[in-house]
Amino acid sequence: TYEVTTTRDVSPHGACILTKQQWEPNQRIDVRSLQGSFSGFARVVHCRQKGPAFITGMEFFFTNGQWMEGQRHSSGAATG
Repeated sequence: TYEVTTTRDVSPHGACILTKQQWEPNQRIDVRSLQGSFSGFARVVHCRQKGPAFITGMEFFFTNGQWMEGQRHSSGAATG
């Protein structure tokens, strides 16, 4: 499944994103930025529904490249 998401918060260790679909805890996610050179793999830590969207927290376990300052969008794809 591929989804373009909105990033709420990002740190060197993880991110909080808004998604349209529910992701399961410990699900592996392939994360790529729409702008900049960031890519990586993460696991879902939590996923809570907020209105029609889900607030999804993820922990990075491999990253490459830089997340652009002020960047507010990322794309994610479930890998398993």
